[in-house]
Amino acid sequence: MDHTLNRYIPENSTLVDAMGTDAAVYTYERNGNLCAVAFHGKAGKSDWRHRFPNNEQRDKKIAGFIDGRKIRAEAMAERRALQKAPHTMQIGDILYSSWGYDQTNTDWYEVTEIKGAQTVIIRPIAARIEHTEHMQGTSLPKAGAFRGDPMTKRVSNNAIKIASYAWARPWDGQSKHWTSYA
Repeated sequence: MDHTLNRYIPENSTLVDAMGTDAAVYTYERNGNLCAVAFHGKAGKSDWRHRFPNNEQRDKKIAGFIDGRKIRAEAMAERRALQKAPHTMQIGDILYSSWGYDQTNTDWYEVTEIKGAQTVIIRPIAARIEHTEHMQGTSLPKAGAFRGDPMTKRVSNNAIKIASYAWARPWDGQSKHWTSYA
């Protein structure tokens, strides 16, 4: 990785071995002071730039930064693996989505076809609504009572993005709470 692209790196600085991470840390001296500057990835702006009273504190700060980048890289790798893992959905599975701002909307979907390891076809289904109080209640799905066109959707971490504000996940068998506004 080219760590010098669009970065101000002080003269006579030494690149610290970042042990396989995307970190780039440069150590240098300025006016008799011990200094270091750290970057990550392709960022042109430094994550930090400090002056230190001694080598121990500088080394501790650098080690902490590199360890943090390692932890982040491992977390991102896990997340990518989860996203690419095959889903566990089957034909007939019911999915539930809850969304809203001043109200809680509940939507139900049924898996009607499996299109591969990460893609399914779902259809919206009707719900059995019960009013428990004024402008609120519970909702249960009516399997097979389709009320919309089929939608081809990708499955990520066993969930489906319906819209920018709504995700559908496998139903846990419990009734879901809804509220209305006005």
